[in-house]
Amino acid sequence: MLTRKSGRNAVRNIYYTNNCIYRKINTCYNLYAGVGELKILEHKTKHTYRLVMRREQIHKLVLNHAVGADFSFNNMNNNPKSFIWAALNYAESSEGEVEKLAVRFKSVDLANQFKQKLNDCINWKSNEPAITSQ
Repeated sequence: MLTRKSGRNAVRNIYYTNNCIYRKINTCYNLYAGVGELKILEHKTKHTYRLVMRREQIHKLVLNHAVGADFSFNNMNNNPKSFIWAALNYAESSEGEVEKLAVRFKSVDLANQFKQKLNDCINWKSNEPAITSQ
């Protein structure tokens, strides 16, 4: 019997909520990437973080990028329910594409929870001791 490891046991779900994600085309965020479960995942042994989202019904990957110490995001148009950021998104290609992305939450409370969890990940990566090779 052949066993296959998927890697799902190696990650821990830190945060999730149903949301819409948008990609930027030209000067406005008008390409609707999809509705799905937006997740912040932590690798249990490597302690790396990723933002991942699959579309609801077809489960197509629309967001997959790392969250590191240099990751930054801002409120979109001073709206407390929406955020924008740029990242190397590996959802559609193995080489990754630099994309500008936006997400809008249903309420300010959900947006604040997301912001707090994401800032916790960024701060943890910022304070992580540097690995030196000897």
